[in-house]
Amino acid sequence: MAFLITAWTTLLWLASATGFDPTKPFYIPNQSIDLLVALGEYNKSWRGVERIDSSAPLDVINTFTSHTRLAYVLEGDDRDLRLPPSAFRQASDFLLSSTEFTIVAMLKQFPGNPGTIISFSHGINRSLELQSSGRHNELRLYYTTGSKAYTETFPYYLADDNWHKVAVTISGLQVEVFVDCRSLFKRMLMPVVTDNNFPKPPHLWIGQGVSRSFFKGILDELKVIRGPHGYLALCPHVDSMCPTCGQFVMLQNTVQELTRHLQELSERLVEAENRVSKLEECDCRISCHFNDSVYEDGAKWQTGCDLCSCVHGEVKCRHVECPKLTCKHPVNNTGECCPHCLSKH
Repeated sequence: MAFLITAWTTLLWLASATGFDPTKPFYIPNQSIDLLVALGEYNKSWRGVERIDSSAPLDVINTFTSHTRLAYVLEGDDRDLRLPPSAFRQASDFLLSSTEFTIVAMLKQFPGNPGTIISFSHGINRSLELQSSGRHNELRLYYTTGSKAYTETFPYYLADDNWHKVAVTISGLQVEVFVDCRSLFKRMLMPVVTDNNFPKPPHLWIGQGVSRSFFKGILDELKVIRGPHGYLALCPHVDSMCPTCGQFVMLQNTVQELTRHLQELSERLVEAENRVSKLEECDCRISCHFNDSVYEDGAKWQTGCDLCSCVHGEVKCRHVECPKLTCKHPVNNTGECCPHCLSKH
């Protein structure tokens, strides 16, 4: 906690020094896309797919879910459930533009079925895929970062022909798995699953994946939620932590950005100081303006009874020096600056 306070204090200080707003990235409201609703808007029928009224029991149905919504019964090994392009682009952007997102599902899986729940993939390449194996009693998260593919395996018996709520949250470099509103697993992922290097998948499959691995059972709810604590949409009473790993990553990125701004300002300041120093060392000859005339630096002239000179852009004048006289009654003639003695005849 002390570290977070120190980090936030440093962040505010850097912001005041650079003019960068550090709070802007932290207040992005959660957004979600309901994949089953998007699939229904496709207005298409698929072999091995039946749309029915939701049959999930009331103790499983989320308070945010309409009881009249449609569920999808998935059977057979010959279907092609792909999200329409507009919904796919939105879901894909969620993965690419956020440091954290959550996949939430409410489902019933038939016993012994090894099936993929959701898959961002193309051909044999999985960008991100969530699979439940009823043969090995485990959940699997496949993901790709850079050009390497990785798998996280979580031992859990999901294919028991009962209703379950499943939420998988990727926050920064951490993945957390919830089943029936209980946090069961936390793992660290290989960097960098949520940055802009995350390969953009060309297809979003529902109920099937790269190895076909057809999910068999009922999907009542399936969403992708961008932002922190996305599992609260499915389980609103689950305890949540602040900050999340994703928010901490955002804090780190913001501090790095502010540090970069400060470094740029420091470099500009050094350059400006060097320019000023060179100007001060320069022997600049500045002219003078006097009575609508321009005089070069060092010039001397007389105006009336004053002797003037131009000294580094400044006009300096003094009265003409007159010789000392020995006579008692010196005379001032008109147009002359100095008095003189009358000659004796």
